[in-house]
Amino acid sequence: VAEYTALIRALEYVKNNLSETVEKIHVFADSELMIRQVTGIYKVKNADIKPLHTKIKMLEMELAIPIVYTHVLRDKNSEADALVKAALGK
Repeated sequence: VAEYTALIRALEYVKNNLSETVEKIHVFADSELMIRQVTGIYKVKNADIKPLHTKIKMLEMELAIPIVYTHVLRDKNSEADALVKAALGK
């Protein structure tokens, strides 16, 4: 749920602040499951995740520009991991 919520917030931010010169959005995440679900490789079976997945798909359509999703290993994503921990007060 946390990864999906973060992606929704990121896509909403992009939608509200999109420059006309942006031709593509790159999303990097260390959740391989989420990446595979939003790219359609895996189906979303979890009832709690389904509405979040639907929201992401709606935002993708509203943005109407290509979004490239890339999985990165957690140890290669230390800066983002540190930001999340700081936001959570850990």
